[in-house]
Amino acid sequence: MFNPLLKKWVGKGDLDYEVYLKTGTLLHLQSSTEELVHHDELLFQITHQAQELWLKLITQEAVEVVAEMDGDLLWPATGRLERMLRAMKCLVAEMNILETMTPDTYQIIRRSLGNGSGQESPGYNAMRLAADGLAAALDRTLQRRNLRLLDVYKVGAYNSEDVKRICEQFVDLDELFQTWLYTHYQMVRRIIGVDRSIKALDGLPTQVLAGRMTLPLFRKLWEVRAEMTNAWRRDGGYAPGSQRPSGSYPAVSPSPAGPPAPEGHASISSALEAASDLPAPGAAKAPTEPQQSAPPVMSTAQALAAAAAQVDPSATAAASVPPQAPAEDPWSKPEPPRRGQAPGPTEPPPLPESDDPWSRPEPPTSRFAAQLQEGVAANHPSKDSGR
Repeated sequence: MFNPLLKKWVGKGDLDYEVYLKTGTLLHLQSSTEELVHHDELLFQITHQAQELWLKLITQEAVEVVAEMDGDLLWPATGRLERMLRAMKCLVAEMNILETMTPDTYQIIRRSLGNGSGQESPGYNAMRLAADGLAAALDRTLQRRNLRLLDVYKVGAYNSEDVKRICEQFVDLDELFQTWLYTHYQMVRRIIGVDRSIKALDGLPTQVLAGRMTLPLFRKLWEVRAEMTNAWRRDGGYAPGSQRPSGSYPAVSPSPAGPPAPEGHASISSALEAASDLPAPGAAKAPTEPQQSAPPVMSTAQALAAAAAQVDPSATAAASVPPQAPAEDPWSKPEPPRRGQAPGPTEPPPLPESDDPWSRPEPPTSRFAAQLQEGVAANHPSKDSGR
């Protein structure tokens, strides 16, 4: 093929793009056109080969996530997990493409597949093995933080927000993994059928796929949700349709009619009502009897400012502190103020001064990078070490 823009022949395998990606080998990993038993066999081969490549990437990223978690680099690990999640979405999308193959077509292709089975997939087995490594890394992180998995989901559990984020991304990964298996199940169902009388090429009934697709990768993360729900109590909410006091977020254990508003809230409410009675600009004024000392006309903002100045600071501070929920139901406690609204953990030390902070070398985010830096340091000792 001749590319008129580059003025080069493409496809011979000698251009930099082709050499780097090894397209000469890659594009010959499928059966040639003359060897295909059906036109859709190319779709079948490419889809499964692409799935193995994505699974290879996911498992390799999982190894890095384990190394980062063991080094307490949880926030960098979240970015790597996001990449894994997007790759899992590619797996689901590709399986949907394979569903365009009709049952009669697959019956022809199936004759040439031997006893092949998805259970023999290196990528699938590596994915389950990588998930075991991720689960073990999470257990080690919780042990270092002196936390139980249940503690991570308690409202106000400081020093565990990054762990909670990792846990939720693990659940995302698990959900997408099960979605991928469910999509495969539906594809099998519409192409060869799911029944105890229908056997896959490996001899197992296709019915076993239904049980396989619901096996979680991270069982503990699903079990903790049931544990939280079992400890849940109805106390602390509002009856549907009941009046809720304004400015009471978060709501905790209100009375049926709602607690009385603090004094400051009443002052602001009355100021708003007074401001709402003011005539609109340009409106005709109704004739009124002359008053000796008419109060000055205030805008809504001025009325709010005046009302806020009358609020007792001590009363406001007392009203803003939510009452504590029962100890046996820690997940119904009100969410604590976010950072900046209340004293939080100690801020990290400032970065060293530099005219170009973006040129500093990136810290090692995996054991491979750490080993590489250690090897460089061993081969090039510093000047101070020789003194």
